[in-house]
Amino acid sequence: MIASMRTAAREPVHAIGRNGEPPIDRGFEHEVLIMAGISHQTASGTSLETVAVAGDEHGSVLRRLRQRFGNGVLLSTCNRTELYATTREPESAIPELREILHALGCRGEGVSDPDIDQQIYVFRGIEAVNHLFSVASGLDSVILGETQIAHQVARAIEMAVENDTASQAAIDIFDRAIRTTRRVRGETTLNRGRATTDSIAVDLLAEHRNGFDGASALVVGAGEMGRSVAHRLRRAGVSELKIVSRTYSRARTLATETESIAIPFDRLTDGLNSSDVWVTCTSSAGALIDAAAIRQAADHMQDRRIVVADLALPADLDKDAASEDVIDYIDLQDIGRAGARRRHALRAQANKAREIVDSEIAKAIMNAEARHSLPTVKALGKKAEAIRQSEVRKAIRMLGWSSGSNAESVVEAMSQSIVKKLIARPISSAREDENSANTVSKVFGMDGI
Repeated sequence: MIASMRTAAREPVHAIGRNGEPPIDRGFEHEVLIMAGISHQTASGTSLETVAVAGDEHGSVLRRLRQRFGNGVLLSTCNRTELYATTREPESAIPELREILHALGCRGEGVSDPDIDQQIYVFRGIEAVNHLFSVASGLDSVILGETQIAHQVARAIEMAVENDTASQAAIDIFDRAIRTTRRVRGETTLNRGRATTDSIAVDLLAEHRNGFDGASALVVGAGEMGRSVAHRLRRAGVSELKIVSRTYSRARTLATETESIAIPFDRLTDGLNSSDVWVTCTSSAGALIDAAAIRQAADHMQDRRIVVADLALPADLDKDAASEDVIDYIDLQDIGRAGARRRHALRAQANKAREIVDSEIAKAIMNAEARHSLPTVKALGKKAEAIRQSEVRKAIRMLGWSSGSNAESVVEAMSQSIVKKLIARPISSAREDENSANTVSKVFGMDGI
């Protein structure tokens, strides 16, 4: 699949903008990676909430992608929703991929068609590969270098495989992207220390209350984010930790890991009323906590001010609850601003990570082209050797030399050297790109290769 992007590497394919039309791709004979997305880079929090795909919707979106393109991958996090597919017809496929994302974005109230249109970005070919590698490596994240996105990218392709919507081309390129993140982690300091949404959230919570001495913390949600937050809070020294989840068994498992208390979901109010540090990170389709619940909890806490980090998308606190003056409220935008400060400080490491990403993309292109040219190279070598052997045997018969003579050995060595030198340049050309390999096949009468 990457081999088909060689033309794009020569003639850069730019993102399809709000007003522009997609450029014409020449020379694409195999599957091309295309993508459409909306993220914190282009969209407001309201749009991100609207377009986010809840866990129970994931399968239906993947099935829609498979129905149209025969394959598809969905990456949906708190800061982006992106659709990927591979196709032989990018010109017609890109508008349809965009339309699927547009439909997701127009499900909620207060979001208009023009809003979504302006916030969607689309890439194809080498630009789509570059975007995916950048996302997986944390270079496009709210928090520069954060590591959770790599796991989310890996999970996205796993879910596509589980739902039978992953093409082999997509599996290969996602696998390369994930391996690139390991180089970024190993060769830069970009993601060392506190470089994730949950870690910055815990830092901000600590700043608001001057540490966690005497804190009674509640984590609502026992998924990947909830688990990370719970462990961080425990390491940060909270005095008491409680876990609430719709799936009580998951709450109990996490409570055992973190030496905390599991609370059934129908007793969420009890957890709120007995905690002064809340972290909410569920995948609920709507708000779980309203203003009345906030005021009730504040009454129970009396002189202990409640600090809340809402990491869910859509938010777990409704707008009225978030604006209550009896709490300190931290949302994803606050975390994004903290991440921006970190981004400035890590600019040099980001540049180094970008060089790694660029080198891995170049390596992927070269490897793919080598795989594409291999049949041509083998066929040329086989044909040249057959001709050489035939001509050597003919010459030996005409000269009357006996088999195994020194003269025969000299002719054998000389003919091998001549053939090797004659085909060296065509083989080198065949390895340059797909078009060159096809030209070599035609010149040497191997059109069927």
